[in-house]
Amino acid sequence: MHDLFDLSLLEKIGLYFIIALLFIIVLKYWITSKVNSYKHNKRIKRGYKGEQEAERFLQKNGFSIISKQEEHSYTIYENQNPVAIKLVTDYVAEKDGMVYIVEVKTGSSAPSINNSSTRRQILEYYHALQCDGVILLDMEDKVFKYIDFGDIKIQKKYPLYFILTLIVAVLGIFFTSILLKIAVCMVLLLSVFFYVRK
Repeated sequence: MHDLFDLSLLEKIGLYFIIALLFIIVLKYWITSKVNSYKHNKRIKRGYKGEQEAERFLQKNGFSIISKQEEHSYTIYENQNPVAIKLVTDYVAEKDGMVYIVEVKTGSSAPSINNSSTRRQILEYYHALQCDGVILLDMEDKVFKYIDFGDIKIQKKYPLYFILTLIVAVLGIFFTSILLKIAVCMVLLLSVFFYVRK
């Protein structure tokens, strides 16, 4: 029977290496979780501080605070079943007779309308809540960003196969064979059919 302590030098090195590797993995996991926790807490504190400063900043710039951290709700339908959606706005504020939803953001990317999470949140406010407008308040740069989505129209991009089919169809005009012209028309019709179905 092989005794655990009766190992060759190479086996002992291998065992120590495995133990050291396991220790490094556990240590890395522990350090990573502490760093992530620290970063998360720092973001929360910065966000809270930004929201506290935002109230004074809004008032300094002529806004009257109607409510803060107010819960709103609206209903959407999923398979014809109503689903109540809750929203919590940072501020509802009034200025010059206009009522605004104010979303306060801090950090380097969140205060930008190019940030997809911020854009979706503001778009939801814009469509779900009755107000005169939505303001994205960038507390890093102390800037009001009045957001207006207007009439959103998604522009379709023509896929490459559709463009190539059109080129083939135009070239098909110059074909003399009736079979080639029929084949080009069939390709064109199929391409249009698949494009419209998207």
